[in-house]
This record gives sequence, structure tokens and C-alpha cells, in this order.
Amino acid sequence: MNAALAKLNHQFHEQDFIDFSVWATYYEPDDIDALVDFGYNRQEVERLVSLIKNNDEYSFPLPPQAATSPFNYLYLGVRATTRGGKRLVGYLTGPCFGVFYNGKSYQFNTALRALSLQAAKELSAALGERAVFPMQVEVMATGENKEEDLW
Repeated sequence: MNAALAKLNHQFHEQDFIDFSVWATYYEPDDIDALVDFGYNRQEVERLVSLIKNNDEYSFPLPPQAATSPFNYLYLGVRATTRGGKRLVGYLTGPCFGVFYNGKSYQFNTALRALSLQAAKELSAALGERAVFPMQVEVMATGENKEEDLW
């Protein structure tokens, strides 16, 4: 794998999750060992980590089998279907769920209810749907199916 693909988490786009269904955020020195286990060159990773100054806002693309790995922060690519039937690409990470539409990211977190409801309202308007939740979600790397909702 090419360590030059490390990317700032807030710069993720839909294509990133189409190209790689799993991304792991560099968080602690032991993560270098895990990245090497998934095919990265140790010297390239160490060089990049020093360049980004151990910044935990960067993630590395990983193969699908990394979906259950012990990284502190994983982003799992998903295919989401809205209540109205629109198909979107997005991701799950911790308590957060996000989808992309027309180059924009819409993020949801049940712990941040007001912000999530506003994002759902904006996505509904952009898609021309009355409501987008609940969404049916398939985790790309594992094939797991689940439902995401704000309630």
C-alpha cells in the first residue's frame, strides 16, 4: 500500500469510500505496527507520521479485512438507502454516521441531536424527500446490514 494516501479526515469525499471501504486514523505509535501488518512500508509510514507531526486527524486506507481491526478510530464505508429510496455512499465511525450527496457531507450523531436533525433536514431538502430516516445501511467491507435512525 502507498502511505502517501493518508488523508485529513475532514477532507473525505464519496470517492474515498468507493476506492477504499476502510480507513484508520493514526492515533498512537502502536498504530504504525498495525499499518505495517496491513501492507504499508514501515519507513514510509514513519516518515509520513513525522511529517504530519503525529496528528490524529489523518487516516490511512486499509483493505476490507481491517474492518474489525483494533484501531481506535475506523471509518467504514457504507452504501445507504434513504427512506425515499435514494442510494448514497457514506461511512460509519464510532457514534457518527455520514453520507455524501452532490459533493457535500451530511453527518449525524444521536448524541448531537439538534445538529443531526438539521443535517437530516438539509439532506431531505437536497434530495427532495420528506424524510431520509430511517436509512438502510450496508457496510461495504463486511456486507453487514443495519438500520440507522436518529431516534
